[in-house]
Amino acid sequence: MAAITANSLRPYFFRSASAQADTGQTDWLLTPPWANYVWIMLNVTATAGTTPTVTPAFLSADPVSMDDANVVRVAEHANFTANNGTAAQYVYQIGPGVTGIADDVTQSATLDSYVSLNAILPTVLGVTLTLDRTTGNETYTYALAVYFRS
Repeated sequence: MAAITANSLRPYFFRSASAQADTGQTDWLLTPPWANYVWIMLNVTATAGTTPTVTPAFLSADPVSMDDANVVRVAEHANFTANNGTAAQYVYQIGPGVTGIADDVTQSATLDSYVSLNAILPTVLGVTLTLDRTTGNETYTYALAVYFRS
């Protein structure tokens, strides 16, 4: 259990990172009060000949306790398919009615993918990336962009 420290209330968030170790990173974002939708883009690259994986998940935190022990997955959706660094990009959109009445959560491990979750945005949104090296020596780089819109 740990207290959640959220980033400032703004319409966008960007992180670019390179790592040589397994990590699990959650960025906690306060949803702006005017926002109805969020658009998230993840680009992953790996050193040639290696296949570390990146598994994304989206979380909703209790805005009163602000503790990571009190979270649920957005739209009750499990982790998505791990990205093995060969795809150029993944795009996720979350919001009410983004694809009508059904979620579109088909995601490839190796091809560009566009995922849609029909859910009301949580007050506190967690974007988790679990990064795992497969042979122990890969280097991966990722860029995560989050954009809230009305």
